[in-house]
Amino acid sequence: MSWALQGPLGHINLLQTEEKYKGKGYGSIMVQAMAKKIAEDGYIPVATVIVHNTPSVNLFNKLGFKIIAKSYFLEIISFDMYKSLE
Repeated sequence: MSWALQGPLGHINLLQTEEKYKGKGYGSIMVQAMAKKIAEDGYIPVATVIVHNTPSVNLFNKLGFKIIAKSYFLEIISFDMYKSLE
């Protein structure tokens, strides 16, 4: 139905809910359970969320998470520049 991973730094990462189960609260349950476990382990629960993923942003906001920083991912579109390093 719904799953998430805990990243190597202890953060909530890669939350996903199967399409037919979306909107039924499973994502919220998963986030709350993971946040509780992370807090019990002595860490502050944080999550990585893609800014343009409005449903995820809304879910985390609803659960009390606040944006504290933004990260940017870059995509390599050509490996040609690496050929000159060989």
